[in-house]
Amino acid sequence: MSYLWGPIRRRAFPIIERWRTGSPSSGGTLRIFALSDHRFHAIAIRDTIVFSGGSAHSMLDAILGQCKAPPSRPSHAGPPPASPPEKPKCCEKALRGSLDDFLQGQAAPLFGWDAALTDDLISAGRNGAIDPRLMAAIATLESGHGSTLQFNNPFGLQPPNRKPYASALSAVSDEGANLSRYVYRWHEDTVAKLYAGNTWVFQSGMPPWPQYVEEYPAYCVGTNPATGKMDSEWIARCQAGGRTVAGFLSGMAGDTANDPRPGDPNNLTYPCPK
Repeated sequence: MSYLWGPIRRRAFPIIERWRTGSPSSGGTLRIFALSDHRFHAIAIRDTIVFSGGSAHSMLDAILGQCKAPPSRPSHAGPPPASPPEKPKCCEKALRGSLDDFLQGQAAPLFGWDAALTDDLISAGRNGAIDPRLMAAIATLESGHGSTLQFNNPFGLQPPNRKPYASALSAVSDEGANLSRYVYRWHEDTVAKLYAGNTWVFQSGMPPWPQYVEEYPAYCVGTNPATGKMDSEWIARCQAGGRTVAGFLSGMAGDTANDPRPGDPNNLTYPCPK
């Protein structure tokens, strides 16, 4: 039989079997219990048992089905090698550099609007599972390279209640949430779909639902502001804008060493592991 040496902290769970009781040579009491709640059994074992040798691991494997621990290093082997940097941090560092380079070259005035714009874009992208480079490309187009901030917002969408955003951070955060809805709920998961120019399309349904949505609106809707109606010229303007955004996004390089892929108009998901 394998042994576990050391005390087991008592828990308020019924014991369904006691495996062995004895007094090991190292002192203390050897007790191995199988508890009725295996989840807390595992926690109790981890929290309170100090074990050594392969036999303890073998018994844990037999009782709990846990993975085997790696073999211990010989004392003469020296310190373990340093752990590599965490991949998400390395990826986001490379992503930050890509965003900075793009925005400084294409929309530098936006840093006067939000000095922390790069970090805010990454945070909003991470929260919404959206590539922050897409947001940077959209902001560059919709703000005229940082020259126009309608409603304190460079992204082109009207804020709730048509009131200016209270802060740059709230505008960036809202953009991330909006794009997440377009991409994941409305399945507009490419730049071409976001800038297709289409609007809501409804179809008649059956009671109690008199109509249902057949097509959701694009990010850019081809409505003529003078008439308030869809217009082929304005649809074409949306589509041309989409080609510009796609070009901006495609021009943002990736980093093969640290994982962020190059900007891709057909993949709008967050490019770093979380």
